[in-house]
Amino acid sequence: MTAAAAHVAVVGSDGPAVGERALTVALEVGRALARRGALVVCGGLGGVMEAACRGAREEGGLTVGLLPGLDRGEANAHVQIALPTGLGEARNALVVRAADAVIAVGGEFGTLSEIALALKAGTPVVGVGTWELSKGGRAVDAIDRADGAEDAVERALALVRRQTGDPTTPPRPTRPWNQPSSVSAMAEAERRRVVVHGRVQGVFFRDSTQEEAERRGVAGWITNRSDGAVEAVFEGDAEVVRAMVAFCREGPQRADVDQVDESEEDPEGLSGFDVR
Repeated sequence: MTAAAAHVAVVGSDGPAVGERALTVALEVGRALARRGALVVCGGLGGVMEAACRGAREEGGLTVGLLPGLDRGEANAHVQIALPTGLGEARNALVVRAADAVIAVGGEFGTLSEIALALKAGTPVVGVGTWELSKGGRAVDAIDRADGAEDAVERALALVRRQTGDPTTPPRPTRPWNQPSSVSAMAEAERRRVVVHGRVQGVFFRDSTQEEAERRGVAGWITNRSDGAVEAVFEGDAEVVRAMVAFCREGPQRADVDQVDESEEDPEGLSGFDVR
């Protein structure tokens, strides 16, 4: 995790109106953000905020809570960095201003205020089962609608990359394949090539794979093939390379993987992971 990692605010209800589905979605959103190296920003309290923080922590992610009061003890148990503001509901503005993108899960009027403040600031908003906006009886298509948690995270991070104009944003630290993650982790280097068949183009397969590879410190590249397949090469410690192959067998939420052809090759000492 670096200061340059994407900061994504997860907003939603913390009162009795929050439903089980919203909590489940928020939990999965937190997990998916952490797996992709993003930092979770929230209002620090319960409900959707707590579920998102819990999910992020389960995957080793970093969580920040901007609290309405002055007592750090008000933060839910999964907030790592609790920041008291003393601003009450006005802290909603700080939550969205601290974020590169906002994911709204369900929510009541407080969530609506965060959506409005984010849109006014030019911060992209992705929604799962949240408010539908209209003006003068006409729908306002300002919220990017997602089908579920994985889809929401894919959309949010894609919007962050689009705003920065950098296809590799958010950057995360990577290590060469021959550099162990710790003194004791002297795993054998491995290189594998995969060709993934099915509905794998136009579904953020390459971007998702790049984010996962960078998170795991795997080198290599991925590209779309003219036959509709996706081809990738992974180099690194054997364990994490095999984890990347397993990732390709599932793919992002929109993908539908039919078959993965896998072959082992001699490592070439690549560094970084490129989308071609």
